[in-house]
Amino acid sequence: MGAEVERPWESDGEAWHTGPTTPQGYPRQWETGALRAFVEMAAEAGDDVTVDWADREFVTLRVGEARDWWARARTDYQWDLRLQFHTEKGLFDAEQLEGQLNLPTWDEIEELPRYGRRSRVRIYTHARGHDVVAIWGFYENELRTEGFRIFLRGCYEGYRRMGQDARRGQEP
Repeated sequence: MGAEVERPWESDGEAWHTGPTTPQGYPRQWETGALRAFVEMAAEAGDDVTVDWADREFVTLRVGEARDWWARARTDYQWDLRLQFHTEKGLFDAEQLEGQLNLPTWDEIEELPRYGRRSRVRIYTHARGHDVVAIWGFYENELRTEGFRIFLRGCYEGYRRMGQDARRGQEP
């Protein structure tokens, strides 16, 4: 058998993640420009950010030589682009971040057959001393904002501080 056959996300990851359908064959409803905006803006947040497209579900961004991801986008859902970010614990307040990003709820986007009144921004606190910020994206213009750019820079700096604390042997 062909042990050296590349999977499509390995041979052209960007095309895989921005194609017209999800891996399950459903038409991708979210704008692929939202993924490109996320990748471009997150890569600009720091000078040592690398982008890995070669995964079936995620586009992953790492900082320097870190083993763990800093930011990633899950692209295999039909109705949303799920963005996740590791950052230092307590850096963001959910209410303030919601205001800064100014994302409408699913109910407020009239042209979508997707429903929900909850915020599209959530902060999950982990016992390991970090937070995971989750953002449900859809449109490119929702992400190409100054508020999102400020968030990315702060999140990147928070992730860097976590790594410095870990190298010093402190709980991040």
